[in-house]
Amino acid sequence: MLEQEVTVVAVEGELAWVEGERESACGKCGMRGGCGTGILQSVFSPPPVRFPVRNSHAAEPGDHVIIGVPESAFLKGSLLAYLVPILALILGAYLGEALFGGDGQAAAILGGVGGLFAALYWLRRRFRNPIYRTRYQPRMLRRLERGGVAVQPPFLS
Repeated sequence: MLEQEVTVVAVEGELAWVEGERESACGKCGMRGGCGTGILQSVFSPPPVRFPVRNSHAAEPGDHVIIGVPESAFLKGSLLAYLVPILALILGAYLGEALFGGDGQAAAILGGVGGLFAALYWLRRRFRNPIYRTRYQPRMLRRLERGGVAVQPPFLS
């Protein structure tokens, strides 16, 4: 399970809106001897990420919670988001050249762009489906006290 600590900023019914800072891949951006990405991040600091999660631990605004995504969902989502468009671009370029080829490369370019847009459209429709949306959505794992200790969820009857 991939986990990150975030802060609850608002509660709306069963949903808690959480906000978290973007993290680097290696987590060493604060170190002075790093690769230099930390310097760029301090100059071009992106805004915090805000999104809803199901409030399964009765968190209130200001609470710190741990959210998580299963590794398998992260891997599948990453493969879908990155690999499918690239493969569709290559396949579209190949089909464009094979079907409408000529002396120029316009058929391959148009086929590749068409394949890319078809893949992006397919991904957009797929991830708007509620089944897939909940599969790849982060879950609230635990709520933290001020000292960073996990709080047990309230017992539901």
